[in-house]
Amino acid sequence: MLPLSVPLLTVAALATLGYLLAARRAIAVSGGDSRTLAALPAQYGLNALLTIVIPALAVLIGGAMAGMITLAANAALAANAQVIEVLRLVGAQDGYIAHAFVRRFTLRALIGCGVGVALGMIGVWLMPTASDDGGFLTGLGFVSWGWLMPLAIPVLGALVAFIATSRAANKRLGDLT
Repeated sequence: MLPLSVPLLTVAALATLGYLLAARRAIAVSGGDSRTLAALPAQYGLNALLTIVIPALAVLIGGAMAGMITLAANAALAANAQVIEVLRLVGAQDGYIAHAFVRRFTLRALIGCGVGVALGMIGVWLMPTASDDGGFLTGLGFVSWGWLMPLAIPVLGALVAFIATSRAANKRLGDLT
């Protein structure tokens, strides 16, 4: 398994390359006169940078989350090995046992992501509004339907937890037989 610094450095290198290429292309399209562009060349570069960084970081965060949940599920299954044996003695199938772990971990991920998103949205809501004086981090926030976008995060977190726990539980229960 790669250390986390390798993918992060790869994303940083690709984002820098994307920034430079997009800014250079904007200047080339304008014929060298950046006044004919709708935005500054640096803004085109920033758009390319964000187009590369945001999805890459989302994938890295999802992978890290899946790894942590898999480790936690394996630890919980190992700690409950005796309980699992007793459940098997009384006739419980592996699917039933796995379902209990999957349900618990998925619900925990959903609640944890939901609390985190709620606190984050409250923090964004409390940020100062834009003013003529300017200032650091003013005018940030969501507009109208944009407030609904963060609500997808708990659902995606629960989906990652469901998949990671299902795979870990089925593999681990297969190893315990």
